Amino acid sequence: MPCIICHTHTAIDQQQLQQAARELSQLTARMLNKPESYVMVLMKPNADLLMSGSNDPCAYLEVKSLGMDESRTADYARSLCEFIEKHFNIPVSRTYIEFSSPSRHMWGWNNTTF
Repeated sequence: MPCIICHTHTAIDQQQLQQAARELSQLTARMLNKPESYVMVLMKPNADLLMSGSNDPCAYLEVKSLGMDESRTADYARSLCEFIEKHFNIPVSRTYIEFSSPSRHMWGWNNTTF
């Protein structure tokens, strides 16, 4: 039920991308205190992104989870920015993150909603 979509400006080979996706899945589960079996990660490398009028490497992440602790989003942002910097060599100042916590009836899975 947590879903994280990671758009990056940089290209990365398939093996590194799969490793980054696995680590991001684990990080997301730990960060949100959810079972990893519910985490979905979508990696979108080499995206056409422009930030602050510059084509320098940047990233945009979308984090969606039911019951997200909104008081912890600054902590989540720090962890995610560090992850992006480590795996994609993108400065933390060039990463935007959108957090959302939809209502349970707005999240579908397994022929129903939560």
